Amino acid sequence: MRVVCHDCPANFGGTTRVDGNSVFDPAVIERKMAGQDLEIGGEGWSWNELDLIDEDAGGATRAHRDALKLLAVMLQHTDSKPQQQRLVCLDAERQKDAPCGHPFMMINDVGLTFGQANRFNSNARGSVNLSAWSKIPVWKDANRCIGNLPRSFTGTLENPVISEEGRAFLSRLLMQLSDDQLTSLFEVARVDLRPRTPDSGRSGFPTVSEWVDAFKHSTGHGVGLDIHESPAVGATSADTLAAGHVVTVEPGVYLPEHGGVRIEDTLVVTATGHRRLTNAPKDTALS
Repeated sequence: MRVVCHDCPANFGGTTRVDGNSVFDPAVIERKMAGQDLEIGGEGWSWNELDLIDEDAGGATRAHRDALKLLAVMLQHTDSKPQQQRLVCLDAERQKDAPCGHPFMMINDVGLTFGQANRFNSNARGSVNLSAWSKIPVWKDANRCIGNLPRSFTGTLENPVISEEGRAFLSRLLMQLSDDQLTSLFEVARVDLRPRTPDSGRSGFPTVSEWVDAFKHSTGHGVGLDIHESPAVGATSADTLAAGHVVTVEPGVYLPEHGGVRIEDTLVVTATGHRRLTNAPKDTALS
């Protein structure tokens, strides 16, 4: 959205034109979720408080809580201070200071995301940085399911341990996103207006398709009637491979300002392992 503001106060910001009007492009209108705020002094919840939720009392399951933590890892939600998280009461009718029957914890402002989490919340490094975000591994320790999210000086979440149930729950949700939905997400965010490496103009401006590809990139996918179909193959996939499945294995290397390459094989899963269906040479040299 593009907004032209007439006689706006200077502290609103924007780009001032010669006629005195201010232009905000892109501009965003926030539609706040309904509910009464329960915060005191603007303080929301910190991430370690998620572990205090009592599932037996009707609170969110560990799978749901861990899925939220893993999503924060995926987005590289570095500025995870309490002010970014909102605590609200969803009761339809509630008198002030009365107990809340349905408290709800949500991320209200993701702040710096889609970059590389860092100690001092550097904007260039931590916000909409395709070059950095596309290379960040989800797992700090995949064997122990430790997410890769260094804590910033304002943050309250650091390298969380994720249960298998949480990983599977988030994976099922993400697999439902279509290419059209992902394209709309990044188009609305105007990601093509920010260089691939924000503090390097020479890195050029990415296309929305580059962001969609980075979001979707995994080890591989199933092969069938559609171009991409289940089972998904990757660290966050909840699918189980079975004998007879045909899948791709396609590791890739991407070098900013140069390009990238994927080497793809197609395999059929057998009862004892796999059989490769493609025999392309792997020793091709590029100069």
